[in-house]
Amino acid sequence: MVKYEIPDLVPVARERLFETIEESMLVIDREHRIIDLNTAARQLLHAIPSPLGQYAEQVFTFCPGVSTWFKNGMSQPQIEVCLSNARSRSFEIRAYPLQIENGVPLGRLIVFKDVTEYRQTQQILQQREHFLTLLNDITCTALETRDVPTLLQILADRLGELFDADGCYLTLWDAERQMTIPGAAYGKWRDAYRSLQPKPGKATATESALRTGHPLVIDDVYDTPYLDSYIAEMFPDRSLLVLPLIVEGKGLGAALVAFNERHHFTPEEVRRGEQVAAQIALAVYKAQLVDALQENVAMLKARNEELDAFSYTVAHDLKNPLTQILGYAGLLDRELLHLSEDDKARAVHRIAVGGRHMSNIIDELLLLAHVWQTRDITLQPLDMHAIVTETLARLAYQIQTSGAEIELPDAWPGAVGHAPWVEQVWINYLNNALKYGGKPPWVKLGAAQSEDGFARFWVADNGPGLSSNEQQRLFTPFTRLDQAHTKGHGLGLSIVRRIVGKLGGQVGVESIPGKGSAFWFTLPNA
Repeated sequence: MVKYEIPDLVPVARERLFETIEESMLVIDREHRIIDLNTAARQLLHAIPSPLGQYAEQVFTFCPGVSTWFKNGMSQPQIEVCLSNARSRSFEIRAYPLQIENGVPLGRLIVFKDVTEYRQTQQILQQREHFLTLLNDITCTALETRDVPTLLQILADRLGELFDADGCYLTLWDAERQMTIPGAAYGKWRDAYRSLQPKPGKATATESALRTGHPLVIDDVYDTPYLDSYIAEMFPDRSLLVLPLIVEGKGLGAALVAFNERHHFTPEEVRRGEQVAAQIALAVYKAQLVDALQENVAMLKARNEELDAFSYTVAHDLKNPLTQILGYAGLLDRELLHLSEDDKARAVHRIAVGGRHMSNIIDELLLLAHVWQTRDITLQPLDMHAIVTETLARLAYQIQTSGAEIELPDAWPGAVGHAPWVEQVWINYLNNALKYGGKPPWVKLGAAQSEDGFARFWVADNGPGLSSNEQQRLFTPFTRLDQAHTKGHGLGLSIVRRIVGKLGGQVGVESIPGKGSAFWFTLPNA
């Protein structure tokens, strides 16, 4: 076969061109047959022993992009492809006409320039730019987002985008209960993740990462001491990168990157994960601080409003018995010598009643102050029969003078609380039933075990009942109703509301006008 001669080049120059240049070079004729190639091109086509004389589109069938390019007459002066038989290296391919006759090239010089390192560097820079963009996005999100659940969802999405993972999970750590709390998820579990209820006592990846204080690379979730198999079976993931979220020594939770198939996390992925986790931890920490601050502000605002109403209620409740005491004391001071013995005894009795009333109010205020000041209370199993018996003994005089009939249940369900406080709840409820029930009062005490983990207790009376509007206002702190028969509810029911709330329960009333009322409260089951 006659080789194609490159014009104006002596053989030595041609040899230098073909054998010393690093780029792979081919010479093809007008039919695209390969008529010459250099050493670099032979290495590129090492799987094809004798490419000379063959059509280029047939030689490059292993790379459809190059084969198609030749078939289309090299209409594009330059293309870029990845040659699979060259260990996935990227090449930029150019065609140069060699000799032209009547405007048609008789042959072409094809140059393959290896741009693999350039593309890899470009890809690394793009990944780095994308990574820095996500970090900046996380910082901006932390500054703009005040709602913790919303923030967690956004952060989970950003983490999933960064790693192109099958799933990402953000968890929070409840140090008091030593529990992992689901925060937000990216992937298939996005909608259902937050509703999961973790089982106590099961080892979680979050707890393990916080305990070690550094990232955990879990290649196989079914073969690791860091995760309970019960949890592993809940999710489709096989490999995990667990990044602890720690700020100022405080464990906040973890960020988990998950892949359904086994995935080898590179040192670079772990390093980037640590950087992102640091930003996520700061974002969560800041959001929790803002959340706690807003909660404290709202609590202080409510407390100030409550104190204003409290001061009015206290003044009103104390003023009535004090006015009575001063009135009868003034009468005795002015008319002592002119009053009959019965009038004197009546005045002294009214003074004593007013004094006891004031003493009871002061005791209630002291109890309310104690409840306010007590931050944590240890809940103990309650002997409700003994508590109610003591309550009835303390109210024996009121029960006797009112002619009330008291009905008790046969048994009491188990519950936990603080006995002195619970006794005060019964006293307030029974006092109201005795004062504002029927004439005479008929009072029924009852209890039942509910399915939501609470025991429910109530005091029902045969009084005139309350309207729906009155029921809604009844447990508002220190709010008095205008009707005469509800006078005095304000302070007592405020105490009940405070006590039961501190004990983890709820309060309420069920009433139908003209058919009596049932005041209830709940306490956690024993």
